[in-house]
Amino acid sequence: MKKLKKSLLLILVLALSIFLLAGCGDDDDSSSSSSKKKKKNNDTENSTTTSVTSKESALDKVETEVLGVGLDGNYIIKLKNNNSKDVYIEYVTVNFFDESGSFAESCTASSSYFCIPANKELVTYVYGYGKDFTKYSKSEFELSTDEPFYEYRTNLDIATNNTGSQIAVTVTNNTDIDLDSIGVNVVFYKDGKVVGIEDGISYGTKIEKDGGKAYINVYYPNDSNYDDIEFDDFETYLVYAHTDKK
Repeated sequence: MKKLKKSLLLILVLALSIFLLAGCGDDDDSSSSSSKKKKKNNDTENSTTTSVTSKESALDKVETEVLGVGLDGNYIIKLKNNNSKDVYIEYVTVNFFDESGSFAESCTASSSYFCIPANKELVTYVYGYGKDFTKYSKSEFELSTDEPFYEYRTNLDIATNNTGSQIAVTVTNNTDIDLDSIGVNVVFYKDGKVVGIEDGISYGTKIEKDGGKAYINVYYPNDSNYDDIEFDDFETYLVYAHTDKK
């Protein structure tokens, strides 16, 4: 009888030990799973309204396309973000090559420290004053990124009005933070071909969250003789919208 009691007690102890070990194993798995969900340091979350990545690998999914050289001399470039997050860009560098294939010149695009919205496009340019980009047979692009200086938003509403002397742009801040700076680019077309690009900014006046508005003047493009370039269509792109504090 004593042997039976000892056997039952031993079985009970073994069963309890197995249960406790199994419980500890579950806790470790849960902890491991939780740690996998933690965000890496080089990937910045802006809140539930937007998500910005500054990962180098994200640049591999940004397509570059030359739209052409405008009648204003600017070298106009389209950037398409194929990532599921907004991508933060510090600089766009364009390296130009001559007909022999030799490197000839390196230029930085006018837009810097900006975000390309997730799965959307943005247009920027290399300023063409005093240059002739038509003489180059090829160009290559270099995109750079790093930790963003500011807190960015991209989901703003844009309305435009062609007044006959300028493009009047109204940007509505429908985000969750006040904004200190907003920049836009307007691309101009004639018969489906790009003919020029101009930019405009709002800075120095706080654009309040939940409906605040920024009013931006974007003037028509001019050729080398400072004459207006004719156009029959245009597109407006939000280049950046951010706070000056992070």
